[in-house]
Amino acid sequence: MKTNCRVLATLSMLLIAALVCAEESRDAGENDDPLRGLEYRLIGPSVGGRVSRVAGVAGDELTYYAATAAGGVWKSVNGGTKWKSVFDDQPISSIGSIAVAPSDPNVVWVGSGEANIRGNVAEGNGIYRSTDAGDTWERVWTAEGQIGTITVHPDNPDVAFAAVLGSPFGPGPDRGVFRTTDGGTTWEKVLFKDPDTGASDVCF
Repeated sequence: MKTNCRVLATLSMLLIAALVCAEESRDAGENDDPLRGLEYRLIGPSVGGRVSRVAGVAGDELTYYAATAAGGVWKSVNGGTKWKSVFDDQPISSIGSIAVAPSDPNVVWVGSGEANIRGNVAEGNGIYRSTDAGDTWERVWTAEGQIGTITVHPDNPDVAFAAVLGSPFGPGPDRGVFRTTDGGTTWEKVLFKDPDTGASDVCF
């Protein structure tokens, strides 16, 4: 009789322990957030120096472009998991601005010359434009200096404004805000104060 009582007591304790463990496991599963332990981490690009600007594609949450101070232009098509350099065949690696046309994601504008002026800044050599999402580039502005910002018309990918800081090392005529209405073939100076005053930002 004592043996039967001991067996029943042991089985009862095992059953209670199993039920408690099962309940704890179920509660943990309901409250477990897979992103709770996620910390900020570098997802790249990591070889281009400072990132000057980042541009996304409207309606596409996975495609991004990164303009870097010393490594050209990088592109990700998987939300930043992997990056590919798309500007290596160009003669400049210092990029100050980048913009994707809202009405045509294939049209990407890049302004060379980082506009965050410091002792080790590299002078830019103009503005570039791609009509195939960064596969190839055309230099559409040939003046040297820093391009602070490029903004593209929301409905027309050929209309863009450039805030031009100009030379970081002295006065010059290529400063102010410039506009193109033909995809960069011609540019019109629409705002100019003097050779010592450049523009760093412009928007619609």
